[in-house]
Amino acid sequence: MPERYTKADIAKLVGRNIFFDANILIYIFWPTGSNWQEKEYSSMLSSLIRQKNPLIVDNTIISEIYNRTFRLEFDKVAEREHRYINPSEFKNFRNSLEGKQIDKDISTVLKDKILKNFDIVGKSYFKTDINKLLSGGSLDYSDRVIADLCESKSAILLTNDGDFIDSALPILTANKKLLNIGH
Repeated sequence: MPERYTKADIAKLVGRNIFFDANILIYIFWPTGSNWQEKEYSSMLSSLIRQKNPLIVDNTIISEIYNRTFRLEFDKVAEREHRYINPSEFKNFRNSLEGKQIDKDISTVLKDKILKNFDIVGKSYFKTDINKLLSGGSLDYSDRVIADLCESKSAILLTNDGDFIDSALPILTANKKLLNIGH
């Protein structure tokens, strides 16, 4: 059975690399309205910082955070103001004054909260690596890259993403589905 950890297990993880998935960092640093997730994962982050675990992400995560938060803001404006009804209008929104301010806000969070507190890891991918990642499986391509990085860095993945349910990766989560409760 794969290693699965909860907040109560964090003391057992001293010295282990913790790879943060984009969904966790969005819950913590960008208000989404998911209060229990924001509180639970913020508490986990605080515990990991106190015990000085290496906190890591890669450029894939930075990209996912940037793109997802920008889309969240686009959706909020579209719903609130009944503008940008057509999703193809995203580029118009991104280039508007409001969009430029959101870009600045997201960039500030990435620079001041994430890049200052997390190590950036990476890996050079060659054709053989990419062919392996493209060989299929239950995860989307970005999640396969995350899994590969976690394996290569001997990292525990901190995620709330239920897509990792069948993964052999060690996972830290508050997601009951990932903890195999009722699975």
